[in-house]
Amino acid sequence: MRPGTLYRVGPRLYADSQALANLAQHHEVHPTAAGYRILADAPVACARVDRRPALPRQQGNLYELSAATTSHLVTACTAWLGCGAIKSGGSFDTWPDRQPTATACSTCGPSCGCGPCRLRHHPHAHDHNEEER
Repeated sequence: MRPGTLYRVGPRLYADSQALANLAQHHEVHPTAAGYRILADAPVACARVDRRPALPRQQGNLYELSAATTSHLVTACTAWLGCGAIKSGGSFDTWPDRQPTATACSTCGPSCGCGPCRLRHHPHAHDHNEEER
């Protein structure tokens, strides 16, 4: 079993799709309108997170975890870490920004060739000047 990943960002806990797939082998997992509900000792809600940069080593979608109390959530996550269903992906004070931080030049525009301008006006991963192989 490949472990899923658990993250802490600020006070909130998140898990990726691999974590949910692994937990489904040990608990009942039911779909909900917002994501999933894991029926562990105390139910844990998993609300899908959209429009955020991927976290390090994230596999698939990301879900924010919540339970009736913080202690229920911490107890569940500790048990899941202990059985190897999930591993820690790290703890962050704020959402880690996976986009490069660069400043555009003073002649910023769609035809400018500097790296920051190209990222701002043409935000896709490949360079049109690269030779095709």
